[in-house]
Amino acid sequence: VKFSLFRYQKVVKEMSENLGKKIKFSLIGEECSLDRESLNILQEAMVHLVRNAVDHGIEKPNDRLAKGKNEVGLLEIACQKLDNENITITIKDDGIGIDANEISEKVIKLGLVEKEEAKEMNFEEKLNLIFLPSFSTKESVTEISGRGIGMDVVKKSLSLLDAELNIKTVINQGTSFSLTFSSKSRDKVL
Repeated sequence: VKFSLFRYQKVVKEMSENLGKKIKFSLIGEECSLDRESLNILQEAMVHLVRNAVDHGIEKPNDRLAKGKNEVGLLEIACQKLDNENITITIKDDGIGIDANEISEKVIKLGLVEKEEAKEMNFEEKLNLIFLPSFSTKESVTEISGRGIGMDVVKKSLSLLDAELNIKTVINQGTSFSLTFSSKSRDKVL
């Protein structure tokens, strides 16, 4: 798994150059194994998480400097073997974080959730609104994002893997998505 994730170094480099950002890519942790089908499903989720971190998460150098941060953002992928069966892959950035209230306001504006329903939601529920189909925080469509696809694909991929998702985010400090799932082939489990 870890070896297959090195491909994202090139994705991060190309995207950051196109967006005028400076990003250091880091891949840490242990080597873990997955069957080919599960690895393909994982890659489907990973590509969207990495692209979102580069496009939405990490700020441009001048914005980072204005906040007292290093002009070079960090995007880190960590692989951790929990036991003989389970692994966790974490995609972490030191960018702007996700504003759950901003997400819920955008979802209301798009008519995907009623205002009263959003008022009743806790922080985690508001955060999970990013997985709604057709949801994007981008005002305009670019080649990189804003096409209204992405995070809902991540959710579908994670359900196919029976993965548990844990999101941690702090405004102006960054976001991490941790995916925990079994490394055993689902066919073998049956």
